[in-house]
Amino acid sequence: MESKNNSLLLQNSLSARVIVYSLLVTVLVTSLMAFPLVAHYSDNWLKNRVAAAYLISLATESSSEGSVNRNLEQRLLTQANVLGITIRKADNQTFMLGPDMPLVFDYHHDLRYSTMQSTLSLLLKATMGGGQKIIHITDNAPGAVRALVEIDIGCHELFLQAMDSTKRALGTALLTALLMSIFFYGFLQISVVLPLQHLTSGILAFRADPNDVSRTNLVSGRIDEIGIAEEAFQQMQNDIRATLVLRTRLAAIGMAVTKIQHDLKGLLSSVMVVSDTLETSRDPEVRRIFPGLITAIDRAVELCHSSLNFATEGPLRLELEKFNLFTFIEELFKECNSGRKVALINQVPPALVMVGDKAQLRRVIGNLILNALEADSSKIIVSAVIRQDRVEIDITDNGTGIPEKLKSQIFKPFISSTKAGNSGLGLSIAKDVVSAHGGTISIVVSEPGRTVFSVHLPIPADY
Repeated sequence: MESKNNSLLLQNSLSARVIVYSLLVTVLVTSLMAFPLVAHYSDNWLKNRVAAAYLISLATESSSEGSVNRNLEQRLLTQANVLGITIRKADNQTFMLGPDMPLVFDYHHDLRYSTMQSTLSLLLKATMGGGQKIIHITDNAPGAVRALVEIDIGCHELFLQAMDSTKRALGTALLTALLMSIFFYGFLQISVVLPLQHLTSGILAFRADPNDVSRTNLVSGRIDEIGIAEEAFQQMQNDIRATLVLRTRLAAIGMAVTKIQHDLKGLLSSVMVVSDTLETSRDPEVRRIFPGLITAIDRAVELCHSSLNFATEGPLRLELEKFNLFTFIEELFKECNSGRKVALINQVPPALVMVGDKAQLRRVIGNLILNALEADSSKIIVSAVIRQDRVEIDITDNGTGIPEKLKSQIFKPFISSTKAGNSGLGLSIAKDVVSAHGGTISIVVSEPGRTVFSVHLPIPADY
């Protein structure tokens, strides 16, 4: 299994991909270079045939008799790989060497206006035309001589030359492409692959053991994207390690506090039982302080209860249902008001129906209303609107507001912005509930005299 994973890793690694890309570059460069080289070699071969034909004409003209016998003529033509030679000079003189009657040619190619496309087209015709067809070639005489050289060659000779040119061109192009690919591979391997492999190995080692600080320093000092990634990963390592240390300590403290809270809850329950006897006391002083004592004990018990629930509560499991939001808010107002002189204003559209876990959302909206009441609000407004695929619920109050230093931490556990004795878990739990619904909760405005919390909840497509 491990060897299979290693094989897959090798196939999908950057090095393997760079090798494949290098081979593709080799093939591409070879293809792009081969055609121009074949055309260039073929044109040079044809020019050499023209030059050889012109030299033969000069040698023949300078002979003592001004002509050669038929056997020597044929040997010269064969040596030059041509079937016939015609030299047209500026003084209208013409020199011909070859058959008595001009050859009838099948294709014509003028080297004076030759292009890569025309040469490749000629080579294709020579390849497809068969060995019996004749090609007529025209070019200026070598040097500064004002003469036009015309030669006739067979398609077979040009075909053989084309094969030789192709081999030479492919060899040259392949060598050049290989050198370029080796450079390309080496450059990418050194500048990209090896640094990324180093960074990847560091990430894997960190995942295996986040507490191992031996591989913390992965920064190479580069100023490109890889260097930025290295610095970001090192910073992330430091942050995660600090968080792990903090969480380990908090977990230990939490275990101890949970045990203490459990015992304290038992003691407070005993105190509540004993306090019942104080209620019947005839001592005026005892009767005066008794209500405050009961309130303090109730608050302490509730604090213990909330802390224990927070420590032991598992992941939220939502039970979604449709319900009327206006009626839901009315019920919450009745539960939360309990005789307070506060204006509770429900501005939710009466027909607005939403989907969610009603019991869990009661904890969210109810907690926001209770927080507003504890912030000495005289008016609390709950409004809602549907925008696209979500319900936006705003809870507005005119209380004291949230201190500036607490705004960024208000949704963290044990952070309370209201009166002392509050567990500080309400908003943390509210955020968890809203997040479980796929929504968001945020502070829109918070200042003395006006605080607005906004809860955005998605509307499931199934409903």
